[in-house]
Amino acid sequence: MHKPILLLALLLAGCASDYRGHVVYGTESMQFVDCRTGEWYWLGRQEGDPEQWQAVHAIVNDRSGCEQSWNCPTPWAPVAVLGKRSAPGAYGPFGQEGRKLDIVQITLLTAPPCADP
Repeated sequence: MHKPILLLALLLAGCASDYRGHVVYGTESMQFVDCRTGEWYWLGRQEGDPEQWQAVHAIVNDRSGCEQSWNCPTPWAPVAVLGKRSAPGAYGPFGQEGRKLDIVQITLLTAPPCADP
């Protein structure tokens, strides 16, 4: 029963790859930081389970530890994603150069994404 669903997900994902890292709220936009390579990506499409995204947004938008509402570093959400990386381009909110990561599926993790076993 799960095989058809898995095959459908793989077909829809196309050339998607597995990534592990953190979603963080950066300058005017959310970004993904790959903990394996250290690369940063601007977030493109944000598909997948809406409840997972809601939990990620709750973490990265939590400003409860800040005295000021501006210039407040927010928590990073540890995640595993299935995503498609773009070619380099101007994907930042102000035209900054970099790569974009379209997320097909996201899973919020309860442990550091690249923890040693």
